Amino acid sequence: MSILQDYEAIRKQIGEKEYNDICAFLEAHKHYYLSDVYYRKSVWSEFKKWQSAR
Repeated sequence: MSILQDYEAIRKQIGEKEYNDICAFLEAHKHYYLSDVYYRKSVWSEFKKWQSAR
């Protein structure tokens, strides 16, 4: 499976709303990449805190 297929599978799993929130998070945190949010627990935690504060 390619990395793009992995990303698409994750996107389907988390849903459009959460994916759109991740995109907004990445716009506000330009030093992160999509892979950081998906695969780094610390960044995922930061995203979830950011998401709940919105």
